[in-house]
Amino acid sequence: MQSLKSRKINSSSYLPQKFQGTVRTYHLHGHSASLHFTLSPELFSDNVPVGRHGFFSSKFYKTGTPQGNQNSFDYMRTIDTVIFNFEITDADVVGGSTLSISIRDKKAVIYNKTFTSSNPPNLLAPNMAIGDYLEATYKTKYGQLTNGYFMKFETLNKSGFRSSLVLIFVLPVVLNFLRI
Repeated sequence: MQSLKSRKINSSSYLPQKFQGTVRTYHLHGHSASLHFTLSPELFSDNVPVGRHGFFSSKFYKTGTPQGNQNSFDYMRTIDTVIFNFEITDADVVGGSTLSISIRDKKAVIYNKTFTSSNPPNLLAPNMAIGDYLEATYKTKYGQLTNGYFMKFETLNKSGFRSSLVLIFVLPVVLNFLRI
């Protein structure tokens, strides 16, 4: 699978986007842009379409110095069942900090992992699971200073995924059978 980094970026699939903490810089590539700000996080989280790109991060991620109160809870619900493709690019899971990622499909848990200092995430590794709900929870102990976490995601159409799995598992069996 191709890394999220190496794909051509079409900014329309990255919006809307939720920004935690203080946003300091806006950078425009191209001719013009229109930004609309809202205090309604459900515009970001509910009814996410196929092809949506974005990121989750802790409140003060990349502020330059470790911060307290980095706890965060983010989620998204999709219109249909999709493939959630995500990469954890940074996660400060020191001391009692944890990062939990959960994916459900029709309320059944499909993927559920909690990362800690003794079980850190494999940074930049692509992860995939089929579902209609993804949540990320970052927790720190009260007063603990951390650098937080950052995770990229995209939603993909699941129709090609299952047929690819069938080829991966059935094709070797058929080829082995034909050799007999």
